[in-house]
Amino acid sequence: MRIENIIVKKIVPNPEQIRRKFKKETIEALADSIEENGLLNPITVVEDGNHYTIVSGERRYRACKLLEMETIPCIVKNVSGQQMLIENLIENIHREDLDPWDKAEGLEKLMKLICKSDEAFKMIEEMEMADTLTPNQEKIKAEIKKLGMNIHEVYSYLGVLELPEDIQRDLRSMRFTYGTQLLRIKDKNTRRKVFKRIKGKKMNILGARKIIDDVIVGRISKDLYPVKYEETEPVFMIINLCDSLINKLDNFDNLKISDDNKDLLKKRLEEVMKKCKKILE
Repeated sequence: MRIENIIVKKIVPNPEQIRRKFKKETIEALADSIEENGLLNPITVVEDGNHYTIVSGERRYRACKLLEMETIPCIVKNVSGQQMLIENLIENIHREDLDPWDKAEGLEKLMKLICKSDEAFKMIEEMEMADTLTPNQEKIKAEIKKLGMNIHEVYSYLGVLELPEDIQRDLRSMRFTYGTQLLRIKDKNTRRKVFKRIKGKKMNILGARKIIDDVIVGRISKDLYPVKYEETEPVFMIINLCDSLINKLDNFDNLKISDDNKDLLKKRLEEVMKKCKKILE
């Protein structure tokens, strides 16, 4: 590893960069900062023939180009393609402005490298469902942990990319979270029917989660018809009661409670928990 000033024309963006969109105003603001204070953190590159490929720092590179700088301070590393992708992913993955589709596609590429297979999603899905992991799965889990993520998060992102293309196209104009919620329904035909209802009714994410919950626990059938209480187990009445309580509690996030009332509320909650534990025994 070495630090040197490299001619801008010799630096090229990483073709595997997971971030596809760069906001013009963000680059302009960064350029203003660099013009006033200089480039405080060099970009990281890898030498590749007669040019240098960016490992991390493409926004800084774009800002320097905007300023028409002739050279840029760079940290030159000798890293593999997998390590380049890992560093690029780590740099971007927890940024709030990273498009979730870019994140999902970047994770998919990385998981194929880590799993050494084009069947990465299937392997992650097996890990998500497994009670215990094999030694090889433990190694994959350790690599995932280096990204600051867990198996379930990776499964959710990769799973959305496994949805049918027509659903993915519709989801791109909605919130990515709709896709991760759909994954909770394992039957593909039911999943499609539920998505059609969500899209047709223009449901917000809370409404989408509610109908998916209803399908999973059996409050509505796979054909999306309501199930009458007398045809179900009493447990669904309890589930409905819990849902109602949860929805009402959402209105009391910032509630101020006196010490006396806290003790009273604590006792009531403890009584409810005892009843719930008894039901689950």
